[in-house]
Amino acid sequence: MVKADKKWNGFAVAGFVVSLVSVLGLVSGFFGISGIVGIILSTIGLSKTKDNKQKGRRLAIAGLIISILVVVFIFILSFASFSPVASS
Repeated sequence: MVKADKKWNGFAVAGFVVSLVSVLGLVSGFFGISGIVGIILSTIGLSKTKDNKQKGRRLAIAGLIISILVVVFIFILSFASFSPVASS
């Protein structure tokens, strides 16, 4: 009996790709909503690969971690740029 090859989950792959695009957005200075979109797509991909019928669970986890780090970094930068500087 030949075992059928598992298909890649599109949400997991898309979440990982969007998370990489959000990292490139940090480098280029473009702060879009790509980090949030990466979190959403990676979470959907993670839930759809839970039953192990599709490949891409590790990509979804990596996309989720990268996207969360990008969003946290954007929040840190935005709060640091708006915080008042004490002058002496």
